Amino acid sequence: MRRNLHNGDAGRVAAIYRGFQREGHAPAGQQSQRSRSRPAASGAKPIYTRQQITDFYKQRRDGRINDANWARREADIIAAGREGRVVGAINPIDGTEMTRLAR
Repeated sequence: MRRNLHNGDAGRVAAIYRGFQREGHAPAGQQSQRSRSRPAASGAKPIYTRQQITDFYKQRRDGRINDANWARREADIIAAGREGRVVGAINPIDGTEMTRLAR
């Protein structure tokens, strides 16, 4: 594992961070956000909360999401992070909340 981190394996670092969050180590107040993803407008992409993303990863670990569906969902979650579609997203550099979307 050490070798991967020192080689700049960002994917591995991200996976470790997500695992840390799944274990309940998210900043205080962030775990209470529970709502369903829904398009902001007709044809728009869904908006996710951090809690939804945590729940999706748990469903995957529990075997409730198959490989094909997971690949699509994870790709959209990653795109949502880049596009600012994650409510309560945390800045990985300083830990501050980055996104506040009106619902």
